[in-house]
Amino acid sequence: MPRRVDLTHRKINRWTVVSQAEHYKAPSGRLFVMWNVRCDCGKERVLRSSSLTSKSLSKSCGCYSEELTSIRSMTHNMSNSREYISWAAMKKRCTNPNDPSYKYYMGRGITVCSLWLDSFENFYKDMGDRPEGRSLDRIDNDKGYFKENCRWSTRKEQALNRGVYGLSKFRGVTWCNYYKGFCLSVKTGQKYYNFEEEAAEAYDEYIIKNNLPNLINKIEDYPVGYFKN
Repeated sequence: MPRRVDLTHRKINRWTVVSQAEHYKAPSGRLFVMWNVRCDCGKERVLRSSSLTSKSLSKSCGCYSEELTSIRSMTHNMSNSREYISWAAMKKRCTNPNDPSYKYYMGRGITVCSLWLDSFENFYKDMGDRPEGRSLDRIDNDKGYFKENCRWSTRKEQALNRGVYGLSKFRGVTWCNYYKGFCLSVKTGQKYYNFEEEAAEAYDEYIIKNNLPNLINKIEDYPVGYFKN
């Protein structure tokens, strides 16, 4: 008789082991330990110990596979949806060196988390439906694409939250070569600043005054003498 391991009341995947069943004797004469099990969906089965303890575990009565098929079917039908287009574009600019935006993303260390990179289903589960007039945005532009750092934002919110590029080391500040001055990424009038820290302070003030959910530069947090470098 096989060595008995008590699995009673164990939770294995979607199965709950209720009790031991009568042993099954194969035509070869070999005995198998059997268990009465109940799936999370309520269906009951009798399974061998190996189905519950081997590497190829039985996950459910079949409902798990049906759910996955349903999800795949749903997301497959979303290949032309706004959500899928955002996901595909995110992957392209972070993984394809031929994409014009690659140097601004993967080129500076912006990556897509493994859960999203390999699965649109996971991305859609985390982000949900993309509202009309919004697109995928990273809350902290110095970090990559993952659930806690992403949101669906309006074009204005994205403009306010864009990263620091070019000659400016501050968020929301850009250099205008024509006017030879620093300007803000927010519409506060045609005003240009000789010093980028002044522009950064003006940007922070605008964000705070308008109670916008964007990261600010926090000029006061920089060490003394930083702007004299």
